Amino acid sequence: MAYTARTRDRYHVLAALTSGAFAVGSLAAAGALTGVAARQTTMSEQARRDNATAQLLLARTEAARTDPRPPVPATVVILRSRPVRTVLQTQVLHRASAPGTAAVGTGGTVSSTPSSSSPPPAAAPAPAAPARVVQAAPAPQPAAPPAPKPAPAPAPSSGS
Repeated sequence: MAYTARTRDRYHVLAALTSGAFAVGSLAAAGALTGVAARQTTMSEQARRDNATAQLLLARTEAARTDPRPPVPATVVILRSRPVRTVLQTQVLHRASAPGTAAVGTGGTVSSTPSSSSPPPAAAPAPAAPARVVQAAPAPQPAAPPAPKPAPAPAPSSGS
C-alpha cells in the first residue's frame, strides 16, 4: 500500500478524532471525580452535624433528668388600661402692638400637670394693667476705627 495524499488526509482526520475523544473523556472523568468528591464531602459533613446534634440532645436530656430545679414558667405580661387625665393651661405671653411701640404683656407659662392624685391647680391671677409704652432705642452708632499697629521690635545688636 502506497502512502498517498488521500491516506495522509485519512490519518490526519483519525488523529484529530482520537485526540478529541481523549480530551472529551478526560474532561468527563475529571467532572465525575469532582462530583464524587463533593458528594462524599457533603455526606461526611452532614453525618458530623447529625452526630453533634444527637450528642447535644442527649446532653440536654441527661441535664434535664439530673437537674433538681423545677422548670421556670414563662413570664406572663398583663396589660391594663389606667385612667389618664391631661390638664392644659394657656396664658397670653405678649400683646400685639403698633409698629414702633412696645407694650409688655402680662407674661406667663404653658404647663402640664401630671395625672397624680394632687389637688387641682389654683386659679390664675387676673391679668395686670398694661405697662406704659416705651419708645424704641436709638439707632446704633458706627464702630470705632481699629487700633494702630504696634511698633516693630528693635533689631538685635551684634554685641561689639
